[in-house]
Amino acid sequence: MAHAKHKDGVHIAVNTDRDKYKPGEKVMITVTVSNLGQQVKDYTMWNIGDPRVYVSIDPRPHAVKEIPLHPVGRQGDPLIPAPSSAALQPGESFIHEVVWDQMIPEGASGRPAPPGRYTIKATLYLGRYTGEGTTSPLEVTRTIEIEG
Repeated sequence: MAHAKHKDGVHIAVNTDRDKYKPGEKVMITVTVSNLGQQVKDYTMWNIGDPRVYVSIDPRPHAVKEIPLHPVGRQGDPLIPAPSSAALQPGESFIHEVVWDQMIPEGASGRPAPPGRYTIKATLYLGRYTGEGTTSPLEVTRTIEIEG
């Protein structure tokens, strides 16, 4: 089931392969971003090597911090802060896929996510970063459930 939002001609949608998962099953997440407008839309990435769109899991009340998810095939490399911008041309789309292994970072290795509801958040930062307040987050969320 897809959840989507639109802003200034840009469409963002987040899909998962299912609504409910058994403990330990991988959660396949696909984010699609499209420029449906007639104008070029700039967007910002905050660190060298960051994906074009950010995906995270909100594990509350099971943990206190959002869990950032990395693109398929890439693990969490060290972050090097350096905002950069790119352009999404009219009619252009891209797909970003990530997998959540149902682990909550804690200590050296983490722990399995307990049964419950979890919110997936996908964020695209619209605008070219030129200083404080020059980007506008376009966020979409989707809730999944780990059965108990």
